[in-house]
Amino acid sequence: ARQKLGSFSFENLPLERNDSIWAEFRNPPYSMDLEELSALKNARCTQVQPVGGVVRRRSVFGRMFDFTFGGSGNAATLNAIQSSVARIEHMHTHNMETTASVLEQKIETTTSVLEKRIENTTSVIVNAQIDMNSVEIMSSQSDRAFHHKRFEEEIANNYQCMHHTDSNLMRCVVTNHYHPKRYMSQAAHILALSQRSKLKIIGMHPTEVWNWRNGLCLHREIDKLFEVLDLVFKYDDLTDNFKVQLLYDDMFTTIIPGITKGYLDHTHDTTPATFGDINGQELSLPNGVRPFRRVVLFVAYSAYNLALNNPRPHQVATETSHTIQEWAEMFERSHSVVPTESPLMTSWRTNRDA
Repeated sequence: ARQKLGSFSFENLPLERNDSIWAEFRNPPYSMDLEELSALKNARCTQVQPVGGVVRRRSVFGRMFDFTFGGSGNAATLNAIQSSVARIEHMHTHNMETTASVLEQKIETTTSVLEKRIENTTSVIVNAQIDMNSVEIMSSQSDRAFHHKRFEEEIANNYQCMHHTDSNLMRCVVTNHYHPKRYMSQAAHILALSQRSKLKIIGMHPTEVWNWRNGLCLHREIDKLFEVLDLVFKYDDLTDNFKVQLLYDDMFTTIIPGITKGYLDHTHDTTPATFGDINGQELSLPNGVRPFRRVVLFVAYSAYNLALNNPRPHQVATETSHTIQEWAEMFERSHSVVPTESPLMTSWRTNRDA
């Protein structure tokens, strides 16, 4: 009888003599006669029952069955389930064909339902874990203030925007001039906080919206235009840098409040500067320190799409736009460049953490 069992484990046989599973061993592939079946029953069913009639070491399926259906943990019930599960698995493993018992049919259905429930529950848990940082970051005003403060500090340190001696001055990465802090957007988001879910489109997590590489230190008037996408920063992979690009024709003659031509060319020229004066201006960034290239590209791509469909005159956008293929190639190239953190930022972070 044991030989006919083959690789089917003796320990997986039912504990109860009257269990309907025993009848299945009269059928192929086991084909036991009555004497063989009786011998197996005698050997298996005289085993010592678990204390109190409760199976102390249950199978995973048994525990799931208990949890899902409020089972009492009855030894005979759980052992029957375990025996049937073992027999089904044995059949599948050895590519055997057999008619499933009524209990086994119910078990297969139950297993399918449980697996689906587990899959759905796991999905919920995983999504909850993924979004946990977002919840923690966005959950309250105080949290947001905390992250914004750190965001400002990391931007200022990474892009080296703080003045060496005057704490009231900050450097704009476009003008490369130190302006009073009251005229600066010390932590300008490249992709706006309200648009953080769109980071998923480019393979990033929404919490990266608070990463310093999603920010720049900009003069407030320049940041205003960037926020409404009247200007963007175009990536130049030949220099691995970004240049200011206006998208609407009327911006070329628009004066930038508070900025003179002398600020841009480091002279004493007090003539008010226009946005046309900064068009094509390369960002002044420390060596090896760059914002997220794909985020800058994504914002630029979105802004171009808006401009090209805007009734406002946009000849400049038409002349400097790209085909879908060219945008795709720029995205690919931007992924191949891995920036390093500036030595100043590394030192600052070490001191802060200490």
